[in-house]
Amino acid sequence: MELIAEKVTGRPIADLVGKYVLAPLNLREMALPPRNSSGYLPEPAARPHTGYNCAGEFAASGAPIGAGWTIDDIYRSLVVVGTGGAMTSTIGDLVSWADSSVGDTLLMPATVAERHKRLPMGGPDELSRFMSYGLGQEKQYHFFYDGVEYGVPGDWIGHGGDSFGFASLAMRSNQHNASFAAVANTCNLAELNTAALKVYNEDLVARDATTEAPTTAQTFEPTAAPESDAARRPTLGAVAVALLALVV
Repeated sequence: MELIAEKVTGRPIADLVGKYVLAPLNLREMALPPRNSSGYLPEPAARPHTGYNCAGEFAASGAPIGAGWTIDDIYRSLVVVGTGGAMTSTIGDLVSWADSSVGDTLLMPATVAERHKRLPMGGPDELSRFMSYGLGQEKQYHFFYDGVEYGVPGDWIGHGGDSFGFASLAMRSNQHNASFAAVANTCNLAELNTAALKVYNEDLVARDATTEAPTTAQTFEPTAAPESDAARRPTLGAVAVALLALVV
């Protein structure tokens, strides 16, 4: 899709994302670097933690992690994937992206309606039949299966992303009139972000029960390991797929 957008418009995808997504939403600290860029993360930046899952992703991509690799070594490998995982952001801009329902506010009503026609995602396991996906947007699943609760209630829509060493989540609930963003500087524990969303949703429900309306969106910023740096500018991973849907 990235290459199709470039072919149709004759412009680099980084320019398209900047003009049609980032500028209208005033996302000044979110960026998609050109594919031929140096691949250095803007400072200050979170330190990625890879671990066994991420190492497996690297190996599958044909770019195994080398011993002693630095954050720049890892990010240089990310730049080449473009909208598949090279975007960066501060947590504040990620909340603003969630405020837009990950792009709904940029689109005409008819386009939003098409985008919200979610289809079953499918998958190899029994639980996949409960999950659905729209055009660059997913609905946070919530169901009970065999007596166990999965996912988060609250009618949250948005998108998550993970790439080598990072994971992110940006969600919006019109039911609660609230937005949520979370990042983790590892791709081994992306479920940390969903767990944080569940805690936030429980807090909103408790406020509603006491007739205290939420005043502002809260942001949870989990880190993956005790020794990890404070995450300010993580890469966003597949959340870029949602951006791509807006420009093609």
